[in-house]
Amino acid sequence: MQLLGNDYYMLSSEKSLNSEQMNSLMNMYMPLVSPLAMCLYMTLLHQPLTTQSYDTHLHLCERLQCTITQLEEARIELEHFLLLKSYVKEVTDKNIYIYDLQYPLYIPEFLRHFTFARLLLNKVGQDYIERYSKDITMIQDIEECQEITSQMKISITDWNSEKEEFIRQNIDNLPSDKKDPYANYDMITYLRRIDPNEFTIKRSKLTQNDIEYIDLLGAQYQIHKEEMVKILHKTINRTSGKLEKEKFATQCISHSPILNKRQANYSMEPIEYATCLLEAPLKSEEVKAIRTIQADYKLDNPTMNYIIECSIERTTSHRVVPNYLLTAAKNLISPKMIEEKVTKKKSTKSYRRVESIPNYEQEEEIDEVDLNELQSKLEQFKKKRVM
Repeated sequence: MQLLGNDYYMLSSEKSLNSEQMNSLMNMYMPLVSPLAMCLYMTLLHQPLTTQSYDTHLHLCERLQCTITQLEEARIELEHFLLLKSYVKEVTDKNIYIYDLQYPLYIPEFLRHFTFARLLLNKVGQDYIERYSKDITMIQDIEECQEITSQMKISITDWNSEKEEFIRQNIDNLPSDKKDPYANYDMITYLRRIDPNEFTIKRSKLTQNDIEYIDLLGAQYQIHKEEMVKILHKTINRTSGKLEKEKFATQCISHSPILNKRQANYSMEPIEYATCLLEAPLKSEEVKAIRTIQADYKLDNPTMNYIIECSIERTTSHRVVPNYLLTAAKNLISPKMIEEKVTKKKSTKSYRRVESIPNYEQEEEIDEVDLNELQSKLEQFKKKRVM
């Protein structure tokens, strides 16, 4: 079957080589396969499985700077040396190739292989083979030896509890050796590496402000970069290429691994608080209701979070019910505040601006909001913060 540039290819799974496998690839296989075949193997090895797990052979040719015929010859070389298994599925106008990378044999296994060992000897000569055979023998000899390494004998007669306490405190105060993987979150560099031709994300249309916002929330909510690619797919407008920030923030909160482990607290942002209580993503209408009602009624986070908690506990759906939030918010503000909210003073242009209150469809019967209980809970929370 002739390979065409428009034929798709995809990897069956991701693989990574340990140091011994890499050593074998460089020293056993490299003398036998062509440089292009080796480059093809390394390219497929380091191609991550993102949301777009397929590509065309034409793009692979562009990356390796070769013709489609040369690419097919390199692929066959890898197959001959058992470094690749290839499968093809015929579709209407093109074929889909599935490539299953194989691990290289370890050096001892390679040198025992009936065919590979003879090909290598014929290519590089006896001295080359003997050098690696001696290294293997030496390692084997060391493993079979008896260890006689002397161990330090410690005898501290003047050690006391004060010294022990000091050394423990000193160790605790030392900075951790572990680096925070989210300290320097850089999504654009990651996209350039995995998607240089912008097939997945049109990053060139993102503004600098968008990029900074993506990195900020990615680090804050510890979103793995592969997961961030999926989030960006959902939150970048396909027509304009712009980031829909509110939708993006909601997705980050919903997919954050740290929020699922955190305990809900009234001091949280309301959307985070609701996500923690539900342990699931919020619906778009729930997010919109929380933001609109909090802004319109000027509710602080503890007040808004308590209303959310009541909605989840007391409504039959056990969700964030917009009508419940609206009823509770209305009960919290005075008639004077309502009057100021609905009617504004006339301007010199003689028109009256009326700010609309959110109008939500009735989803279910709403329990009556106990205003006294709400105020009592908030007072208890404020006292705890002062203490």
